[in-house]
Amino acid sequence: MARRRGTARLSQTSWLTSAAPPFPDESFWHVVFDPPHLNDVGDNAWMAKKYGKLPKDWKPLVRDGFRECWRVLKTNGTLIFKWNETQIPVKDVIKCIGVSPLYGHKSGRLSKTHWMAFVKLQSTRIPNP
Repeated sequence: MARRRGTARLSQTSWLTSAAPPFPDESFWHVVFDPPHLNDVGDNAWMAKKYGKLPKDWKPLVRDGFRECWRVLKTNGTLIFKWNETQIPVKDVIKCIGVSPLYGHKSGRLSKTHWMAFVKLQSTRIPNP
């Protein structure tokens, strides 16, 4: 982990394998969550090596990752969640995390990459799994 100017960078492995990132609650005003989005790709495939691979039972990993991002996000902070729905539809991901984005934007050649913005308001609660 490297710290510069009040930011922290974690490797993809740190975020995906850590049950609790080493930050106190409400540490950051802005968090970006970009988990792997493929679960049907070979372990030795270029995409799996470059971006990571979700397990077949991907929901707990994505839900728990989102919850940890939410935990370290300050009240009134923003969370950007990037998801590509090549294999898993974004509607299934939103249902899994239990919170709807404030707004989103599609990008990419086939418009399958979604950039979703969430704001952590005092009244926003993430439902328990």
